[in-house]
Amino acid sequence: MEKEEISAGERITVGQVTLVPILRTAAHCRMGSRGIIGSGSREVLGVVVLSPAGHRALNVAGESVPVEDYIRLVPEIGELPGNP
Repeated sequence: MEKEEISAGERITVGQVTLVPILRTAAHCRMGSRGIIGSGSREVLGVVVLSPAGHRALNVAGESVPVEDYIRLVPEIGELPGNP
């Protein structure tokens, strides 16, 4: 069994700037010769930056990506206060 989920992490607000990490969580289970073997991982895909000056999204390499790309992956981002 394999399961993967993309979600928003805990928001961090400093002054009027809010950072929302975008996380990928994966879980893997399989039967082994001695029972069930399981593993999991969590990685940051990028971050959405919400501020009065505008909204941006960056991937982990620091490159700009359209905010809409992350909204498609995690619709709840579009519902956050201050988001476009």
